[in-house]
Amino acid sequence: MTYDQVCELVNMEFERNDEDLRRTVEATGLPLSVVMEATGIKDMLDFMDEENEEDEDGIDWDTVAHDDVPDADASKGTDK
Repeated sequence: MTYDQVCELVNMEFERNDEDLRRTVEATGLPLSVVMEATGIKDMLDFMDEENEEDEDGIDWDTVAHDDVPDADASKGTDK
């Protein structure tokens, strides 16, 4: 069976099983890793994982305090 045929079979079963991975694995008899690859779920998860990795310099920019951003509190810095 070619890769395209496997993908066609898996995607047909995936739709038929209301996008349930376990039922698709059972229906096709293929390993979960093959089903995830054929449906594109593996690529999606890999992409999401890459987005969450630390930057090259080892800094996780999502958790760094941003001291250079002005405070949104309007009461600060006003003269009375």
